Amino acid sequence: MKELKNLFVAMVLISMSVSLMAQTSELIPYRKGDKWGYCDKNKNIVIETKYDAVYPFIDGFARVSIGGNRDYGFYEGGKWGFINKNGKEVIRCKYDNVGDFNNGFAWVVLNDKWSLINKDGKEIITFKYDFALGFNEELARVQLDGKWGFINKEGKEVIPCKYDNALEFSEGLAPVELNGIWGFINRDGKEVIPFKYEEAWSFSEGLAAVKLNGKEGFINKEGIEVIPFKYDDAWSYSEGFAVVQLNDKWGFINKEGKEIIPCKYDYAEYFHEGFAMVKLNGKYGFLNNEGKEVIPLKYDNAGSFSEGLSPVSVGGNWANGFYEGGKWGFIDKEGKEIVSFKYDELGDFSGDFALVKVDDKYGYIDKFGNEYWEE
Repeated sequence: MKELKNLFVAMVLISMSVSLMAQTSELIPYRKGDKWGYCDKNKNIVIETKYDAVYPFIDGFARVSIGGNRDYGFYEGGKWGFINKNGKEVIRCKYDNVGDFNNGFAWVVLNDKWSLINKDGKEIITFKYDFALGFNEELARVQLDGKWGFINKEGKEVIPCKYDNALEFSEGLAPVELNGIWGFINRDGKEVIPFKYEEAWSFSEGLAAVKLNGKEGFINKEGIEVIPFKYDDAWSYSEGFAVVQLNDKWGFINKEGKEIIPCKYDYAEYFHEGFAMVKLNGKYGFLNNEGKEVIPLKYDNAGSFSEGLSPVSVGGNWANGFYEGGKWGFIDKEGKEIVSFKYDELGDFSGDFALVKVDDKYGYIDKFGNEYWEE
């Protein structure tokens, strides 16, 4: 489960900027054959379909690529830049990879090194970092020669790259690892919670999950144990509940440590928008915050609710940790099928649109199932 939590954290960080799509949904990525551009909601082409890859507009800019291919849902190769809503290439396609603009800045990659640019295309720092992640609470994680630290938005390394691992700042603190042991630092780099834990996770709702002597519990910001170290696994709080594992079964506790939903499920995920996805006997469904199974456990796979809809799948199978086959659609919070089960892959809704795959082709759909592509 350590690997699953690592994957979840990575996915959250990678997708943070994509979740901002709700701010600008008037231009929709549109595929015509193998080329991409942008259209309006009536499918009128606004920006010519001439790119090999595009992403939604965020903060007034969109990532576009010339060259490259999509593989397993990710674009690889090509050169990346940015256009504005008039279709003007304001930052030319010269980078190996780029991230979305967030609060005026975007990460760019060239020759396997990372830098930070502003909206004028100015490179704020030199291309020296081996990896970098987004800003949280004004600081971003960077990796140099296998060690992690933090920079500010001026590109200054305010916390030196000396840690073996680091998670994002949340509620003023960040968990960091040194010599196999975890502790917490503040934004000044001061170690405020001692290095003594085998694992640690970012603070959420005032508490952080940590592992000691093989068991997980929760501490507050003073480092005081508030929920005993008795669980095999524990995830951060969300909407007042934390997912915990005991004797290979999953359930939910509240912030007082009371088991509100019994540890009886084979798998469970965080609460999102008042619902939590759970798995029992190979089938997925959803609970409300009273523990009631409000959407029956009948699906072969499912994702969390986002923008009022959840991706669910029927007809597939799990093999070696991967889900294969099956068709995906979307349901609402009443369990009603909103988008029919016909897609091979799909992502969460961010704003009004979601990326889907069908017959080895990708495109965007809206919440009514309208498809924004043509062959």
